Amino acid sequence: GSYPSTSSVSPPATVVAAAAPAVALPALTRQLPGGCACTDRMPAFGPFATRLAATSTTAAATAATAAVVIGRRRAGRHSQASWVARNVASSLTTPVPPRVPLSDEEVRPARPMPGRRVYDPNDPTTALHQRYHDGTIQYTMENMEWVQNKGYSLSSEPSEDARAKARERLFRWPVLQEQDTMRLEFAANSAQQRFCKELSDGEGAAIGDPAGNVYVVSLDRRPEKRERAMKELEAVQLSATIVSALDGDALLCQADLPALGVQVMPGYKGHMNHDMPFTTGEVGCFLSHYTIWHHMVKHGIPAALILEDDFDLQEDFAERLGICLQEAKGEDWTIMYIGRSPMENDIRQISQHVVEPGYTLWTVGYILRLEGARALIDNCAEQHMVPLDDFFSVAMGCGMDGSYNNMANEWSTYVPPILRGVGLNPPLVMPYVGSMFLSDTAMLRKRTRFVRDLPVRLPTPMPKAWSEALDRLEAFSRPPPPERTPALAGAAHRLCMQESDSIALGRRYQLVGSWDGWMDFTELERCGLEDDWYEACVSLPPHVNNVEFQVLADKNWHLRWFPLPAEAGIAGPSHEGHDSNWRAASPATNL
Repeated sequence: GSYPSTSSVSPPATVVAAAAPAVALPALTRQLPGGCACTDRMPAFGPFATRLAATSTTAAATAATAAVVIGRRRAGRHSQASWVARNVASSLTTPVPPRVPLSDEEVRPARPMPGRRVYDPNDPTTALHQRYHDGTIQYTMENMEWVQNKGYSLSSEPSEDARAKARERLFRWPVLQEQDTMRLEFAANSAQQRFCKELSDGEGAAIGDPAGNVYVVSLDRRPEKRERAMKELEAVQLSATIVSALDGDALLCQADLPALGVQVMPGYKGHMNHDMPFTTGEVGCFLSHYTIWHHMVKHGIPAALILEDDFDLQEDFAERLGICLQEAKGEDWTIMYIGRSPMENDIRQISQHVVEPGYTLWTVGYILRLEGARALIDNCAEQHMVPLDDFFSVAMGCGMDGSYNNMANEWSTYVPPILRGVGLNPPLVMPYVGSMFLSDTAMLRKRTRFVRDLPVRLPTPMPKAWSEALDRLEAFSRPPPPERTPALAGAAHRLCMQESDSIALGRRYQLVGSWDGWMDFTELERCGLEDDWYEACVSLPPHVNNVEFQVLADKNWHLRWFPLPAEAGIAGPSHEGHDSNWRAASPATNL
C-alpha cells in the first residue's frame, strides 16, 4: 500500500508484516450507504481501536500472504495516537490477536513544522490574496450602507415548498441521485474534455487529470451564485455537473445528525483562530462534499475537480491547470489545492507552480483522486466532522505544533494522516469579491445556527384521539383574592413591559405542576422552524383527571409566569404569582 505522508518520507521497512494462514488478517470491508463496498483502513488506537487486527513477529517470519501496516506515533491525548492499516488479503477471515505497538525505532519521522505564514509580497500566492483583499475593501466601501445594515442577512426566505424539498434532499445523503445534479455541456466535445490535452485518457488519469469530472457544489436557494458560476463555466467552455448541495438550514434538531448517521467531532468547540461552535452551514458544507467523494468511490472515478459556487477562475485556467498537473507528475498526491488560503509556510517547493503546503484553508477548489476519496470514506470522516478545510489540513498531518490551530493535535486522534497534499502557487481559483457576505458557513445569516442550539428533537406527532381531546381542552386560571387582583395585575403588567426580548429569549424556562407535588422542573424546549414555541412533556400518574401548573424562568420561584384573571393575558416574571395557576383537564386518564 502507499504510505500516507509526503513523498520525501519513506516508510520504515520493519512495519511490513506477513500473515500466516493460522494468524491471518480479516477482511475489513463494510457496506457504504448507497450500495458501495469499501475496504477499511482501521486505526489501532484512539477512538477507532475496535476492528484492527495484525500479526505477531513469529507469523511475520513464516508468512505466505503479505499485508502492510503503517503507523505513526504522536504526542497528544494518546501516546499512540493514530494508526492506519490496509488489508491487502481480503479473502482472509481468521481473527488474530491485537497488534503490538511499534517501537520508537519503527515510528515514522515527524512531519516538518513550517510555522505560521510569513508575509512575503513577492510570493505569487500572497500577491494574489492581496489583490482580492483590496477588492473586498473596495466592494465594502461601495456597498457600505448595505453592509452596515446587514442587508446580506435579509435575503428572501425560502417558501415552505422549498424548505420541504431541502429536507428531502438532506435525507437522500450520501447518494448523489440524478435529480440532485444538472449537467452543463459547454466544451465542443465534452467526452474528450482534458486539461492535459497532449496526453491520452489513461495518461491523464495517471497524473490526476479530472477530465470531464468537474463538480460544482451549489445550494438551490442561492440562484444568484449558481447563475454566476454557470456563466463563468460557459465563458471558459468548461463542462461540469452542478450538484445540489445539502442545506444546513434543513437541519431542524440535533436528532437529525444520528438519523443521517453522522456526528460532529466529540467535544468540538472551535480553535483559537476559529473560536465558535459548529454551525448548521458547516454540516451542510461537509456533507455536500462527502456526497461527491461517495459518488467517486461508487463509480470508480479516478479524479475529480470539486468547486464551490463562489469560485472565480483565474486567467487561462484550463491551460495553466494542465501545466501544474504535469509539474506534479512525480508526486504521489491524493489532494491538490487549486484554490487555497495558506496559514502556514509551504513545506517545500516542488516545481515552479506546485508546492507541498502546510496548514491550508478553503475548499473553494481542489482535485481529489480516487485514493483520497476512498481514504476519507474508509476512515469515517462523517463521524468526526470539523470545518472541512480544517479537516483536510489535519488529515494531511499539518498543524501539529498548534501555531495556527491549537486543537489540531487533539483532533488528530480522530483524523489520521490519510491525505497527501500539494497546492498551486499561485492559486488558480479564488472566491469572488463580495462572496463572503453570502457565506452559508459563517455567522452572517439570520438562519445560520449552532448545532448545539438546535432543539434535541422535533415534537412527536400526537395521536389523533389526543389531538381531538386537546382541541376541547380549556385551561383557565384560579382567580387570586379580590383585594389583590388590581395590584397584582398592574405590577405584573409593569414587569412584563420592563423585560426586553433579548433578556427573555436568553432565559431557560421550566414547567412545574401538581402532578408531582410541585417538586420537579421539566425543561421547556424551543421548537418549530423558527424556534417559535416551547414544549414540555410530563408523565401523569394514573387516574389524574385535572392538573395545575405554572412556568418558571431559570428555576427561580421569584420569576414566575402565570395567567391573569378573566383571561386578561399572561404576567411575569414575578414573585407575585403564588396560587395563580393554570388548571387543565387531562385529555386521557392514563397519560
